[in-house]
Amino acid sequence: MQALSNDQLHRIAPSIFAREAATCLSEKYRFVPTIEVVEALREEGFFPVSVAASRSKTEDRRDYVKHTLRLRREADLGVELKRGGAVNTCVPELALTNSHNGTSGFIL
Repeated sequence: MQALSNDQLHRIAPSIFAREAATCLSEKYRFVPTIEVVEALREEGFFPVSVAASRSKTEDRRDYVKHTLRLRREADLGVELKRGGAVNTCVPELALTNSHNGTSGFIL
């Protein structure tokens, strides 16, 4: 499994790169820019290996939808897990979920 670049992340989940919250949210909402968290985790040796995003019914809301990333340590990037593989084979991952439209809180 290889680390994903920012271009790859943006193609699948542009909401990762949002610079503000959706305008429909109240002032109580605390905006956490996902890409800044991803960059901080990269500096600590964790790299995104998979990404998914919710679909938006309208184009103007796609930049705020819920998105999930899985990150691995650099040493574990080349490890491929297969169904039915060795029993003791495991690779720790971080899972990061966020949205900028109020559908999900920041979860790491």
